[in-house]
Amino acid sequence: MPDILNSDLVLAALVAVVAGLTKGFAGFGGGMIMTPPLALIYSPIEAIAITTLLEALASYQLLPRALPRTDWTLIGPLSLLCGLFTPIGVWALVAADPNLMRRVIGVLVLSFALITLSGWRYRGPKRPAITFGVGALAGLMMGGTGLGGPPVLLYVLSRTENADRTRAGIIMFFAITVTVLLLVLLWQDAISAAMVWRAAILAPVYWVVTWTGGRLYGAASDVLYHRVALSLLVLAGAAALIG
Repeated sequence: MPDILNSDLVLAALVAVVAGLTKGFAGFGGGMIMTPPLALIYSPIEAIAITTLLEALASYQLLPRALPRTDWTLIGPLSLLCGLFTPIGVWALVAADPNLMRRVIGVLVLSFALITLSGWRYRGPKRPAITFGVGALAGLMMGGTGLGGPPVLLYVLSRTENADRTRAGIIMFFAITVTVLLLVLLWQDAISAAMVWRAAILAPVYWVVTWTGGRLYGAASDVLYHRVALSLLVLAGAAALIG
């Protein structure tokens, strides 16, 4: 095992606790909270690799409840398009300067938080061209920063469906797209043994807190869900500011 049992791993575990509770309750936000601080503790590539491994675990454990509630007419095309454009983003991640990628990650998270704070939501129709643009942008962001969620979340959360179906669709989208990202990272040899060991040590912590967050969601109303979900996005922006 590589020499990974140090104070950095303790800090990473604390980050995973907050991110896991977020993921379990809202169905999203784990990666947005986890990636910026992990990029400071380690490197952007390692942060994205660890986050992707943990997000895959968290998403898979939420699938049984989400699968029958997912609106595939929207989530299917978004997931497909995101997956098709993810390799381009990974190429940029591998080729870019690490400090630049840290700033890009921070800007994306902060921008999404500010948009959410402003109260803006997409109110237009779900036209194929708009869906294509959102999915493609999400794929580029997913591969380049590990954060493909913001454009999709703004798009999906604008719908008038109840919180249960909204949350299910978001969970399913992330389950599919993080799997694609993980496969592309492996194909690019961007995941090292040390990254896998760190993710393996953090995984039980992330799994437990994600499960706990899911139990908390079960007791929440639709109104509370939306309020907490938006608050957690603000927290993601604060995490980027601290970084």
